[in-house]
Amino acid sequence: MKKDYEDKPSQATKIVDSVMHCPVFYDQEGRTFISLNKNGHIENKQINDRSFENELANQFYESTGTVANKSAIKDAISTLEGRARAIGSMRTSFLRAGHFGDEYFLDLGCPNWNYIHLKAGAWSIAQDAPVAFFRKPSTQELPEPIAGGNTNQLWQFLNIPYESRLLVITAILDYWRSDTPHPVLVFDGEQGSAKSTTQQFLKWLIDPSGMNLRSAPKGSKDLFIAAANEHVISYNNLSVLSCSLQDGMCCLATGGAHAARTLYSDTDETVVNIKRPVMLNGIGQLVTQQDLLERTLYVLLPRLSADTRQTESDIEQAFNKQQATILGALLDLFCKAL
Repeated sequence: MKKDYEDKPSQATKIVDSVMHCPVFYDQEGRTFISLNKNGHIENKQINDRSFENELANQFYESTGTVANKSAIKDAISTLEGRARAIGSMRTSFLRAGHFGDEYFLDLGCPNWNYIHLKAGAWSIAQDAPVAFFRKPSTQELPEPIAGGNTNQLWQFLNIPYESRLLVITAILDYWRSDTPHPVLVFDGEQGSAKSTTQQFLKWLIDPSGMNLRSAPKGSKDLFIAAANEHVISYNNLSVLSCSLQDGMCCLATGGAHAARTLYSDTDETVVNIKRPVMLNGIGQLVTQQDLLERTLYVLLPRLSADTRQTESDIEQAFNKQQATILGALLDLFCKAL
């Protein structure tokens, strides 16, 4: 009886066996991933991500009718991470926007994991990309773009003065590039200049997420945690930026690292090495440090007159109807620029 018990595979072993056929890999930052084939398309999951743990737990229950204990799931995750680093290949991974050579890719965030493939002169919708995209729980879907639109449609939703529109268009296109430093886009203006609304529509257009407008971060740690979960970091109604936050935004603009003690460890260090576009708005001079000023595009928004104001629901409804054609127009411009 004892030998029969010892020969019985553990829950952790069963969990690992259930995904043993799936390719594993690690990326340029040392993160580990597993590629799952779902309904004919591939989804890349970060192995130590909570969403993948939940998926393993649900899969185990559906196949066995029993609940896996937490330690078994943790052991399985640890084993899969070890396999990814030991036998997996290195693949470059991206969140939302990526590149391969002189071609670019934009994750639509849709259920079938389609991408936009951008190259000089043309863009197309594709399902296979030479880079590995991954998603976070906050990642939301972009509409499938429609070619032939006009970027002038943008300005009915963004309260950008004429003289700053070329800068904003340039920033949007740059934010879809993963191989370049990113300017920090700062919106200033008195109350009633639609700073938050303008920034929210930009975020919806470039990188929609569950956190389109974030409150002020408490410190650099919060800033880099946000950067690990979203492609474009968008902060709303800031009144002041500490020196450490301005330093952190400099790092994000050009690419930099943030290190912190690994959870449940006294000596291990977790390093986040990342580059992300940043948008923020407020009233007054938010950026004061020279290093960040040199990386900043500053846009002063005019106050809206009473006869030009619209209700939030009306303008959102109009934006939803035109977002796909605006997106297509911007992608057309992106490919012309290439």
